[in-house]
Amino acid sequence: MKKNFALYVNKNIIIKGLMISLILLMLIVTLGCESSDSVIEKEQSYDDVSILRSSWFESSQYVDSNLQNESPIPNSSKYSIGGPHHFYSLLNDFIPVNLLEDMSIETLFISGQSLESFNLTNYGDYARYNPSFIEWVLSMTQSVLSHSTLISLTQNYYNSYYKTYLREYVDAYKMLQNHSDLSSLVSEYTSLVEGNRSHRFVPPYTIESTIASSSHSITSKTATLFWIRRHTDSSHEGLYSILSTLVNTFDPTYIH
Repeated sequence: MKKNFALYVNKNIIIKGLMISLILLMLIVTLGCESSDSVIEKEQSYDDVSILRSSWFESSQYVDSNLQNESPIPNSSKYSIGGPHHFYSLLNDFIPVNLLEDMSIETLFISGQSLESFNLTNYGDYARYNPSFIEWVLSMTQSVLSHSTLISLTQNYYNSYYKTYLREYVDAYKMLQNHSDLSSLVSEYTSLVEGNRSHRFVPPYTIESTIASSSHSITSKTATLFWIRRHTDSSHEGLYSILSTLVNTFDPTYIH
């Protein structure tokens, strides 16, 4: 059975390996709260970064090797959803959310549905992101992605499993930001959620036509609804900052 590399690898080996190896890896996580006068906290932060970089690299190697060997990918049935669950399925075996919550000392969500009891047919509730967790992830994203070797080693992995989806999320965000009456859309969606009828939400024709014209229309629609929900809990700016950091690193010519 595959073991979670991040949880079992010896931290001292990671640190030593980083000094003698070019395999320095990545992910959108973990800088943590670092005190300027605490050596212990600084060392712990460095260990967390090393673990997450190694986990990201292991994730990329596992997926690639399984595709080459035509072996099943974990949770592969979720890969076609096209929403955040696509990314969750790719990474959860190596970088589980509870590990990130422990490192950040924050929870991913502050209210609404949880990952453990997620229900796509619950039209009266949805998960609301924790601003402190988002801020922590953004800080870590910027820190971890600053290593050029890490980017080189995982560029193909990003291109294969993330590039198309993340571009759709960039496009959906920009489309909504340019919409003439975004506040009305958000208000309408909020009212439908309160009435347990969010599945009845119908975007205006201008948005629907843009979604339909996308070569990945299902993902485009999922991304559009994702950003509308994020506007209701005011997490859109922080999450887009994380997204744009990723895209600008791995796909630097896409966002203008």
